[in-house]
Amino acid sequence: MAREVTWGTPSKSKGYVMPASRAGLLLIAAIAGALIAGGLLAAHAVGVRSSVSPGLVSSGHAPIGERCSECHAEQRGVESGRCQRCHDPAGAMNLSHTAHVFAGSSSSERALAGDVSCDRCHGEHKGRAAGAARVGRFECAQCHFASFAAHPEFKAVRERAGEAPGIRFDHAQHLAAIGTGTASCTECHEPPADGRDFAPIAFDRHCASCHELSGVVHRDPKVLAAWHAARRQLDPAGFAAERAGLLERRARLQTRLARIGQPASGAAAPPPALTLGARKQLEAAVDDLDGQIRQVTGGGETAPAGDPERVRQGLQALNEPCRACHVPDAAGAFVRVKAARRVLARAEFAHAPHLLYADCASCHPKLAQSASANDLHVEGIASCRSCHGASGVSDDCQECHRYHPRAAW
Repeated sequence: MAREVTWGTPSKSKGYVMPASRAGLLLIAAIAGALIAGGLLAAHAVGVRSSVSPGLVSSGHAPIGERCSECHAEQRGVESGRCQRCHDPAGAMNLSHTAHVFAGSSSSERALAGDVSCDRCHGEHKGRAAGAARVGRFECAQCHFASFAAHPEFKAVRERAGEAPGIRFDHAQHLAAIGTGTASCTECHEPPADGRDFAPIAFDRHCASCHELSGVVHRDPKVLAAWHAARRQLDPAGFAAERAGLLERRARLQTRLARIGQPASGAAAPPPALTLGARKQLEAAVDDLDGQIRQVTGGGETAPAGDPERVRQGLQALNEPCRACHVPDAAGAFVRVKAARRVLARAEFAHAPHLLYADCASCHPKLAQSASANDLHVEGIASCRSCHGASGVSDDCQECHRYHPRAAW
């Protein structure tokens, strides 16, 4: 049987309330939002900011934790320039992404390809105990590989790019004379106070006690002056190129020196006390280059005239004692000695903690058979993986790498 229905619109049930119009709802929401915003602004005005703060800043930033504008620019977020005016007061620009890319590639074009703001990697508002300086592997993995297992082989090992110290040296012969083992290595390689790289080899301190020079003074100023004068005549193009390279480097240092102490955008100039160290380092580097330029040029741009063949013979006789250790080129110039050069240029390797658990031969097993100073004595990433990431030894990126390069004057 069919159900009975009432024709037309049914009547309203008891207790039914008609919904408010859409305009009414919007008005109610706007009033509520205005009240909430007004309350937050009032709290902010009287110093109660915990209601809108994402959290406390780290202890290092605690003195400016209540002054948001120290880091945050209106409508622009956190500006890197505001970080650098405190953390790089000398204006050396070592904290920029450009410096990071250039330090790794030496390519000005790649360095200028883009920028990364400081707050992309350095997070704040995580509490007083959280340090903003320390970043995790995740931040590095945004641009690089994700784990130590995926770390590529060292470039020096991939390309078998050995040392080029510009000197004749034979590890095998020296180790046969003084013995093998860490104690023998430290006869010449002095561990530095900071525990990182060994001190550079210096003839007077490490070589002179065993190697007599038969009365010849090492780096005799008169001999060096005569040598450079002969080179200027026999190889004017090489002399000009060397001089131009020194002058170009000096100009770069002068440019950086002129930037020291310049204020960052929207900030006052840093106190001189904060920039004194960087200024002194740059000034010392400029003075050292001035000495090299004076030595190479002999105080002038022209070399004394003379018969080229006699000058060549004189140069050969002059540098004969030097050729026992130094390698001359066809024009009589010697390759600049680069002893103790870092092979892993982008790594922050510290020798001290490694020497606590292993001797030198553990990582450099082929030294006793090496007959050339140009041999590469780094085994590769596999030797690092044997401990790091395998025996509970940390393999965090920052154990070996720095994002910001050290100041390179």
